[in-house]
Amino acid sequence: MADGSDGALWGYEDCFAKAAPDLSAPRNGAMSGSDPCVCVNEQVVLKWDRQCNACSYDWAISLDDSFTQVVLSDTEYEPPSGANPVVVIDEGDLDTAETYYWHIRSADAETGEIIHSFWSETWMFTIEAGPAGGVKLTSPDDGATNVPVQNIGFTWTGVAQATAYSWVLSANADLSSPVETNTALTGTAYNYAGTLDNEATYFWQVKAMKGANVLSTSAVSTFTTAAVPVTPPPPLEVITYPPAVPTTPAWVWVVIGIGAVLVIVVIVLIFRTRRV
Repeated sequence: MADGSDGALWGYEDCFAKAAPDLSAPRNGAMSGSDPCVCVNEQVVLKWDRQCNACSYDWAISLDDSFTQVVLSDTEYEPPSGANPVVVIDEGDLDTAETYYWHIRSADAETGEIIHSFWSETWMFTIEAGPAGGVKLTSPDDGATNVPVQNIGFTWTGVAQATAYSWVLSANADLSSPVETNTALTGTAYNYAGTLDNEATYFWQVKAMKGANVLSTSAVSTFTTAAVPVTPPPPLEVITYPPAVPTTPAWVWVVIGIGAVLVIVVIVLIFRTRRV
């Protein structure tokens, strides 16, 4: 037994049977970028820790965490570096504004043994919306003036896969110390019920969310509110100068008329009496 000529007893520790690779990047729930010019994903690098003396791996990326909608996968994949295993997902291989799930398992060891470990944990990452599908502010127009200080309607374009929208309004260009925020809007419009200052400039922005991840962030838009309405002065009092002549009552004219008739009658009678 000492020199092995009559056989030997070997012992080893199985580090594959009840274990799985530990994932390291992108972190679970991470947001991955999209190309700023076209609607495709930027390069995504999947990383994990080497398990024991593993040399190759099976991996898969799916649209669901049950891996019934696998979009990319490989078996017995040998990474460029055995000590620091990675999978590089090239630009354009995934859709934007979409969430993906991935996992890894060891396939064989450097001893040549085909040993499949358990699958790793399932992690997820989301590709942000591309430029054409990103959120865009539509009303009030950027740079708008004479905007009412009350009941202002804000609108923006929708983003595919978004589950909510986060809206913010501030008097500062960096959106600090916001006047109001709302992080749980399900539609693409919001009516601000407060009252803003007159002749003041405000800034606002909207983010399209998918769960806790930001799919798209709009540009910052600005507008200026209307001036304080001018109250017209009261009408001037009309003064007639010189004072108007008092109106003669109608009965006075009747009396004058009767008197004139009587005078005429008396004159006629005098002339007739003389002739007689």
